[in-house]
Amino acid sequence: MVLFSKSSGTVWSFSSLCKFVRRLAIWVRAAETSRLPFCLPLCTSLSVIETLSRTLSAKSQDYTTMAVQLYYFPIRGRGQAIRYICLDNDIELENVNIGAEWATKYKPLMPFGQVPVIEDGGVKVAQSCAILRYLGKKAGLKEPSDPLVAARVDMINDQGEDIRGAYVRMIYGNYETGKDDLIKDAKAKTQFIETLMSGWGSDFITDTISFADYNLFDLLDILCVLSPGFLDEFPTLQAYFDRIAARPNIKKHLSDHTHIANDKPVEITMLLEFETRNPQRSFDPNISESVTTCALKCDSILFIMSLPDELGLRWNRILKAFANSLDPDETPQNVASHQDPNLTVQLFYFSSRGRAQAIRYLCLDNGIDYEEVDVDQEWTTKYKPMMPFGQVPVIEDGGVKVAQSCAILRYLAKKAGLNVHENLVVAARTDMINDQVEDIRGAYIRMIYEHEGSEKDFLKTAKVKVEYIETLMSNWGSDYILDKISYADYNLFDMLDVLSLMSPGFWDDFPTLKAFHDRIAARPALKAYRDTDAFKLLPQNG
Repeated sequence: MVLFSKSSGTVWSFSSLCKFVRRLAIWVRAAETSRLPFCLPLCTSLSVIETLSRTLSAKSQDYTTMAVQLYYFPIRGRGQAIRYICLDNDIELENVNIGAEWATKYKPLMPFGQVPVIEDGGVKVAQSCAILRYLGKKAGLKEPSDPLVAARVDMINDQGEDIRGAYVRMIYGNYETGKDDLIKDAKAKTQFIETLMSGWGSDFITDTISFADYNLFDLLDILCVLSPGFLDEFPTLQAYFDRIAARPNIKKHLSDHTHIANDKPVEITMLLEFETRNPQRSFDPNISESVTTCALKCDSILFIMSLPDELGLRWNRILKAFANSLDPDETPQNVASHQDPNLTVQLFYFSSRGRAQAIRYLCLDNGIDYEEVDVDQEWTTKYKPMMPFGQVPVIEDGGVKVAQSCAILRYLAKKAGLNVHENLVVAARTDMINDQVEDIRGAYIRMIYEHEGSEKDFLKTAKVKVEYIETLMSNWGSDYILDKISYADYNLFDMLDVLSLMSPGFWDDFPTLKAFHDRIAARPALKAYRDTDAFKLLPQNG
């Protein structure tokens, strides 16, 4: 079955009526309205359409063939990189628009009370980067065998997340006055990425595409929309962007066009009728709301719905997103490691706990010999120019620097032999919890250094976010995030320390996390270290 839009010239292909009905039901539901559309001449309501969809697909549907569901709003946002990785790797994706019933229906179902979230085989995975990592593994995107080369992926991804975090705060906080500063700061941070990737000389971040490439591609796209010509100063990244944009499925997605040969198209008819009704759902309750009636015709079946104008006028975009959610009917890298196992890892940081403390814990607990290099006195003149992103913490191992706190933790975990769980869903727990911790830590850092909000407000929000972690870990029932300790456990342990210093008794409401903290604090190497005066006198922040 093929649908053709005369107005946009877009052709959409469906391998079966079943797939069409199932996808249409999802996207009609995404129209954010409580009014049920009708299927004429059968007068079948949306619920019946969905029932038909389930019946048609029941025989062939199982957890290995079910589409991954993406819960998100009808915008690009944090869901776009997820869409790219699915499109480019033939992972079937169903977009579930949670806009109309977010607070009442969807939020209580989400692991951290936020989106995006994917559901695969009945299991939900939260946090954007955790989702990308999971989908990268599901797609078979191989990680470089050399941990130092693999660390490039995490370094670039985390640098991109720094830029994206500032972008999100600008968009929702101070767009009118903050745009120019955001672009200036983003250019400075992007210059570091340009320099590194130019030096590495790979087609992607490494020789083969990774989850982080889709995230970086989406971020560069955002920056180009925000500031046309943004990439003019970055030739390596411009070529990189063009390379990913030219990948067949992504190119097709970006152009909103799929060419289907040897099949007769069926026209989609858009009927727009306006009439004034009594005030209903509107941004201003004093303004009456017009209603748009939309009709979608496919062969002899006509789907009709009445929507408020603000939604009806977006129906074309919804249909495009509907089409874009459809999938069309590497040689692993082998890099020899140049590490000398006898060399001591150097940790460049200030004389404080800060972002380096979890790194110290991981090294101490796993017998990794490391040397602290205090950058306090000569930071601006000597050390900052040496750092990959002009910031710390940074470690140097075998003459190679690794930047970004979480990238360092992941690298050191591999060095220590802390193996990732073979089950992709279980392994995703570490990334989910780690990224939730980073959300809390980011707010903490902004409160400390940018005076963004009060300590009281921060702790109130942190308790809400920690409650989600408590619930998940209580249900999982492991000694750590998984059965064995991982890089994320050290990060969570340190964050709980920070919160308890700010608010003694913070853990009282979280018995599972209190036991978790006590368990890690009792590990011999960490207990010995935390009993020293050097640790006790080390300030939390610089």
